[in-house]
Amino acid sequence: MITKDKKYSEYFDHLETTFNTINDILDEEFFSCVPTDNKTKEVIVSELCQVVQGDLMALVTFDPAAKHNYDKVIKGYDQKYVQATYKGFEAVRDYRISHFIYYYSKTKYAIKDNGNEALIMLEAYLKLIARNMSENSKVRTAIEIHPASIIGERFAIDHGYGTVIGETCVIGNDCYILQGVILGASKIKGNKKGKRHPTIGNNVHIGAFARITGNIKVGDNSKICPNAVIYRSIPPHSKVKIDNQIQITTPGKNAKWQCPIVIYGVRPTNNGVTVYGKKLELCREVKIMVNRSKIDNIIISSQIESEQIFITIEHNEIVKYKKKNLIMCFVTKHCNLLLLQTQALIDYINSK
Repeated sequence: MITKDKKYSEYFDHLETTFNTINDILDEEFFSCVPTDNKTKEVIVSELCQVVQGDLMALVTFDPAAKHNYDKVIKGYDQKYVQATYKGFEAVRDYRISHFIYYYSKTKYAIKDNGNEALIMLEAYLKLIARNMSENSKVRTAIEIHPASIIGERFAIDHGYGTVIGETCVIGNDCYILQGVILGASKIKGNKKGKRHPTIGNNVHIGAFARITGNIKVGDNSKICPNAVIYRSIPPHSKVKIDNQIQITTPGKNAKWQCPIVIYGVRPTNNGVTVYGKKLELCREVKIMVNRSKIDNIIISSQIESEQIFITIEHNEIVKYKKKNLIMCFVTKHCNLLLLQTQALIDYINSK
């Protein structure tokens, strides 16, 4: 029969709703083509139900919009409210079912094929069913989770519109993500088969529209801010945020000048700013300019590395230029690379 997790036992009065929904979907998509006795059916549905209930409780627990005073009068109202209205929960529930079907041949319930051609064909057919379920769920929920991805317990997608989780993604327990998150491969096309999507640790929170690409790892207990672009591994207990807005001038298609430097971002520090990018060692000089004229009475020094430039501003007279159109200019052998209206530079000046 249905088992109850003691941690969430007070919420399980209405577990039958989840049980019946999963049972109906499996009856239509799975049990109709895989011979299964009634006892095994109940065990399969019960185990899936247990995991899905954990996903439901993750949303109810952490999303304030899912909480209502009605729960004091109507036991389990919050859970029913999320079940009936949250497309993010629906997408995760559909994933749990399609994932089971996709990997049926590897479960303890599978009939061993022993080279039996019919069973080999059944495995291929079940993968087809799982993929179709995933695609149909994407149409209904605007959330795409590949059934082959591996996702831990108590997984929540809040809002969720436009979220994509790729085939070889691995996600730990207690993760919470928002809308528009992409867990994808590093290339648009031509990715090699194999592990090409991220591995996300336990208790990782990912903000809206963050993009995490490639076979990289995000460590446990990390938080990724909205709109972040992650393509290198993140250690555990990290907080990745965007705290700069930069406008970068780079050569266009028909430009006569070229610059090999690539800038990722700029952020203020206690005594200046730090620039992040590639091939920064090619920079010969850093200038701060107003209306394209160098500020001569501002003393700056720079420590240049391949991926970082530490710029120290040694003269407090820079505060005179708070309301000016400041430009930070990198001088290379071939050109000037201009960073226009660099927010990090403005933030530093405003802090003085």
